[in-house]
Amino acid sequence: MDRNKRIEDLKAYVQGVLNREEGKNLYFNYKDSLDQVSPQDAFEVFYSKLQDGYKPKEILEILDRVINVFHKSLSEYKWKKPKENSFLDILMKENRALERKLDKIRPILLDKKVREKKDLLLKELRELQEFDAHYLKKENILFPYLERKDKSFEGLTIMWSLHDEARKDIAKMIEILEKDKFDDNEFNVQIGKLFFSLLGIVHKEEYILFPAAMEVIEDHEWDEMNAQSL
Repeated sequence: MDRNKRIEDLKAYVQGVLNREEGKNLYFNYKDSLDQVSPQDAFEVFYSKLQDGYKPKEILEILDRVINVFHKSLSEYKWKKPKENSFLDILMKENRALERKLDKIRPILLDKKVREKKDLLLKELRELQEFDAHYLKKENILFPYLERKDKSFEGLTIMWSLHDEARKDIAKMIEILEKDKFDDNEFNVQIGKLFFSLLGIVHKEEYILFPAAMEVIEDHEWDEMNAQSL
């Protein structure tokens, strides 16, 4: 399929989602293009919506629904993996560390022992705040390199907004646990939101951001980024 045609179809699909059109018909109208989405396509499509005047916050409202539809083709997309201990490889290793941290928190939640293990949970959540260094490396080092490559990477403002949401979700979770008495329902809603937020960013990095970055960043630039991150 011609890429220009695919991009136009994907833009129309995302616009339909923004317009709250019926999902099943919308999907089948553009199924051929939706089955061939590449990471670069995703950047171009979301960037086009920013150009149309939508704010990152408005796009965030439909982002996960769209990415879920893009998932099949993005998950099958073949891309060159980063070299061992390169800047991108380190970011991916940090994601694995984040997943291990969340795996340590999950049993406390499943055992319904939040109140007895409140101090342990607080400790784990405060350590989660250290993961902000991962987001800062992306914002201050990776994003500027990408934005110089192509205008579509200005769409990274959407991912920056996701970082901000994750920061707020961790802070809110800590605030809930630091209260003398906390509301079980509020806790359950917020912890679910936190896991969804953090793992959602990992998913968007590894299916969209990192493959797209590998296609446009040169080896010497990855070396420069590594030097800047020390």
